[in-house]
Amino acid sequence: MDNNPASPKVLYSIPSPGQTGVLRDQKIVMTFNKPIDEQSCIGAFSVQPGVTGLFEINGNTLTFTPNKRWQGGITYLVNLSNRCEDQEGRDLEKPYSISFSVSTDVLPPDVISIGGRKNTTGCLNTDQILDFINFRNNFYSTTDVCINTPIVVSFTKPMDRGTVESNFLTVPQMVGSFVWSNNNTVLTFTPRDALTTGLTYVLTISQTAQDTSENPLGKNVSASFTVGTEIVKPQILMQDGYIQNAAGCSPGVLASTLFPGGLFNSVGLCTGVVPGFQSSPIIIDFSEAMNLTTTDSNINISPNINGIKTWSASPNGACGSTGPCGTTSRLTFTPVTPWQHSVTYTVTISGNSTDIAGNLVGQNYSFSFTVGQDFQIPRVTFQDGFINTGAGCAPGTLASLLDPINGIRDKTGACSGLSPASTNTPIFIHFSESMIQSTIENALSISPNILGTKTWLTSGNALCGSTGPCGNGSLLVFTPSQDWQNTTYTISIPGSAMDLDGNTLGSSYSFSFTFGIDLLPPRMDFTTGPLLSDLAPACGNLGLTPIPNLTTNICNQTNGTKFRVRFNEPMDQAATTNAFSLSPSVNGLITWPSPTELLFTPSQNLNLFAQYKIIISTAAKDLAGNAMVSEFISFFYHGERRPGKQRTSFRTQCVV
Repeated sequence: MDNNPASPKVLYSIPSPGQTGVLRDQKIVMTFNKPIDEQSCIGAFSVQPGVTGLFEINGNTLTFTPNKRWQGGITYLVNLSNRCEDQEGRDLEKPYSISFSVSTDVLPPDVISIGGRKNTTGCLNTDQILDFINFRNNFYSTTDVCINTPIVVSFTKPMDRGTVESNFLTVPQMVGSFVWSNNNTVLTFTPRDALTTGLTYVLTISQTAQDTSENPLGKNVSASFTVGTEIVKPQILMQDGYIQNAAGCSPGVLASTLFPGGLFNSVGLCTGVVPGFQSSPIIIDFSEAMNLTTTDSNINISPNINGIKTWSASPNGACGSTGPCGTTSRLTFTPVTPWQHSVTYTVTISGNSTDIAGNLVGQNYSFSFTVGQDFQIPRVTFQDGFINTGAGCAPGTLASLLDPINGIRDKTGACSGLSPASTNTPIFIHFSESMIQSTIENALSISPNILGTKTWLTSGNALCGSTGPCGNGSLLVFTPSQDWQNTTYTISIPGSAMDLDGNTLGSSYSFSFTFGIDLLPPRMDFTTGPLLSDLAPACGNLGLTPIPNLTTNICNQTNGTKFRVRFNEPMDQAATTNAFSLSPSVNGLITWPSPTELLFTPSQNLNLFAQYKIIISTAAKDLAGNAMVSEFISFFYHGERRPGKQRTSFRTQCVV
């Protein structure tokens, strides 16, 4: 059912009936009061003089686009007969006609001005557009053009876009986009890439560019302009940072005061890895103020490290040599994490960095520096302490005397104050160089835990100084404030332990030692003995004269002689007494004046001119139950040997 019984009719059209000066590319548009039938309305449409074209019907709108431009100076008549129907088949209420004439404009167009943005008034997208050239006013200002300028061309008449854009030429060639405004009288060309500072560009609009009436320019219009006024490339004057000096890195000394190239390929940059030290900033001085947009993001550090970039005015005397020296001529990079010790960093400044006038640095610039000065890792060279070798623990014997390679590592019998008359051994840890004491003291562990004090001295070990300076900080002495217990202790030094330059051990170091176990066999004391007695004719009954093997003229009187046997450590008196024998047999009394000395006092006279033999067998034991490795034998004579009797040779056997 037809909801709109009215007949179709044309409400309005473009062009309107009787319109003059119609553009040559104008489409014919008719708007109806209701949707129309496509086939009938196209058949009812005609143009005089005849023109072919394309139809588009969209609901209640009919659009005719001619295949060719309308000809200037001609009046056209468009007729739509009443055979045009609506979609229900109703005829057009009445025929509709449009008579219009195309512009007869034959005046050629011209270029009024060419302009863009200039440095003097700003290069932001919101800054005003100024004329570079105004042909009418004979005005020329073709330098100091911004690198991001658009090119704005103003024409005297509406222009045909296609012919202008195809005849728009630049040298060097630029790629960009076209935008038209002000009824096609203003063309704005926006280059895709930034223009090059110091370069002169030439713009030409060819004479075949036309206005909308197909009138050509008739002549080539050319203009040139130069980007920027300052065209000298910026330079990097100095790269700087703090190098460790005798006072350390608080903050250190500027590399530029030591080396002509400053930080260029230098060694010794300060790092906060070392406790009490500060990480050096990196300072880069340019010859002029830089464009932060192109420069700040084009400076890279490898390996990557996070930090803060700040800009200020460079105090370098050469700043200003290539352009104005402003507040963006010095870059200071301050790391937020410490530089890594012994790592070489490379700073690269891209050649795309520009000064404030847009001049490129041109080539990539890079410099390298290495953090730290001493690149040899420290080592633990030795561990030492006192052990009981049989002579007790007052203080005992340094393990290094028995084992100059391993010291107290894996040793048993370390000295502990648990035993009477014994003292607790300190533990000596020798390093190959002076260390940062806090990196060891705060992390050194002893298991089981024991309290004590840590002091530092200079190591006397021959390897001290092999990886760095050997000073007061190369020997750690741990002195327990409690008694060591009869167990095995393990001391661990962390891999983070650090020398004065920041080198770490790398991997943890540990060693163990055991208390309360003496596994060393006892020996005869050859320093003060091992066998003493009295010689005739004095017969002092003291037993204090050393008598080597085969000694003659030993006193034979009961009240004139004693025999002393000395050992290197306290002995098990019962076992050692049983291990003593004198041959031929002599009655007497065995006593122990000290834990290390057996005293035999004869209760009968010995035979004059007889040979005797004293034996300490391997049944002799120390307090830990260690037996002598071999027996001790010594021969002696009472009185002088009888004349003519051949001496028999004997040997003394013992553990040395």
